[in-house]
Amino acid sequence: MQPGCVANNPRYGFFIIMGIEDIRKTIVNNGEKSLRISRIPKKTKESFMSIAKEEFEDDYGMTLKHLMDSYEMYLIFLDNFDMKMNYLIRLNEQKENEQIGTGVKTLSGKELKGGGRKNE
Repeated sequence: MQPGCVANNPRYGFFIIMGIEDIRKTIVNNGEKSLRISRIPKKTKESFMSIAKEEFEDDYGMTLKHLMDSYEMYLIFLDNFDMKMNYLIRLNEQKENEQIGTGVKTLSGKELKGGGRKNE
């Protein structure tokens, strides 16, 4: 083979040596390991590439995995937040219902019922 031949290039040479059937088997066994995304807003792309460079040494796959994991955690957080907010709302409503018609409690636990007016 000639010095500039693709087969001498370590990056591409194995395709010529392997043959078409071997290449097809490799693709089927390994699956697709690339992802192409079009129509990404410029600032979003720059932000993604910046995260990849700073946090993952330009490894876009790990950056995407990190963002997906963060998104899943965010969804779990939102679900928990909604449950906790609903619990606090119910707890507040119960306290408001208990406070209607009750007097003032002292530190010893005794309840003082005064002759004050009710707010209606």
